[in-house]
Amino acid sequence: MTLSLLGYPDQAQQRVDESLVLAEGLSHPYSLTAALTMACLFHSDRREWHRARKRAEEVISLSTEQGFPDWLAYGKALRGRILVLHRNEFVG
Repeated sequence: MTLSLLGYPDQAQQRVDESLVLAEGLSHPYSLTAALTMACLFHSDRREWHRARKRAEEVISLSTEQGFPDWLAYGKALRGRILVLHRNEFVG
């Protein structure tokens, strides 16, 4: 997020991708859920609504499977925000 705010969007995207690969490699669902949530926020900030929604759906799915109520609520809130604010991009 910091790299993106400082004007380095490509480096920021690379770090997001690296964090997801690292989290997946850990086989630690809580870390993966956190990384997916941060990726969702990153894509939202960049107005990449389809990518943000995909990450929110992944957060919701993983949180449901693993029993993470806080992350589940956050994922649903993020998805709802994306759908309400950018519904025209998802209607079709």
